[in-house]
Amino acid sequence: MSVDPLVVSVRPPYDDRAGTGAFFAFGADGRRTSRIESSGEHGKIVADKPSKVAVDGERLYAVSEFRTSSTSSRAVAVDLATGRLVWQTNPGRGKAVALAVHDGKVTVLQQDRGSFTERLYVLDGATGEERDDRTFSVNVDQEDGWLGGFFDRDGLLIVSRYDTAGPGRPFVVYERW
Repeated sequence: MSVDPLVVSVRPPYDDRAGTGAFFAFGADGRRTSRIESSGEHGKIVADKPSKVAVDGERLYAVSEFRTSSTSSRAVAVDLATGRLVWQTNPGRGKAVALAVHDGKVTVLQQDRGSFTERLYVLDGATGEERDDRTFSVNVDQEDGWLGGFFDRDGLLIVSRYDTAGPGRPFVVYERW
C-alpha cells in the first residue's frame, strides 16, 4: 500500500471479499508498529482495489463498507502507530467508490444514490471535517466495479475505468479547485 511509511495489505489466498485480512505498518527500523484489521469498528475496509485505500504520513485512509438496512460506504482514517480509528465520515452521503490523498486533504469520489452522478468531496485529513463538495452531472457508469484508479496529480483528479463496452468513459479528469 505504501513504501514510506511501509504499509502492506495481506489477505487469505483466493479471498477477495471486503473485510478479510489486515494491514501491517512498519517503522523505519523495520519493526511492525501496528496491525489494522480490515473489519472492525470502522466497518469493512475494501482492500481489493488500490483506489479505495491510501496512506499519507501517519494514517491509513480507506473506503469502508458498513451494513444498515443496505450496504453503504464511507471514508475512514486509522492511525498507523496505534491501529485505532481516528475519524469516519457521515454515512448518509451515498456510495463512496474511491479516494485520493494529497497535501493533507482526502478527496472522496462518490456516486449519488439513484442518479449515478459523480460527486467529489474534500475532507481534512487530520479531522475528517468536510472542506468542499462538488456534484458533476457526469453519468460515467453505474457500478464501481469498473473503477480502475483514482489519482491526484498536478492539480488534476483523474478517474480511470476499464472499458465498459457501452456508454462508459475510460477516463474522466477533474481540475482541482
